[in-house]
Amino acid sequence: MKTIQQLFLVMLLTFMGSISFAQEVEVKEEPLEEDVYTIVENMPEFPGGQDSMFYFLAKNVNYPKEAIEQGIQGKVYVNFTVNKDGSIGDVHVIRGVHPLL
Repeated sequence: MKTIQQLFLVMLLTFMGSISFAQEVEVKEEPLEEDVYTIVENMPEFPGGQDSMFYFLAKNVNYPKEAIEQGIQGKVYVNFTVNKDGSIGDVHVIRGVHPLL
């Protein structure tokens, strides 16, 4: 009887070992991040040129009401990336004047 138990235990351990080695791990490949260039052959340009860009900014940038009331003003330096499709991404303030700005 003891021999049967030992044989059963050996078979069970062998079977468990083969199951654990038969497992496959699925590896998901993430797309590689595209290179970001600081100098390119053709610099991105706002549709209509620089004058159109300044017009767009004048019409669409809203100065915070609180900053106007408190007389807060100054230059805010922003870093951003122009993506292949022309959209803006990875925006962050490099140097600011006040949290409202």
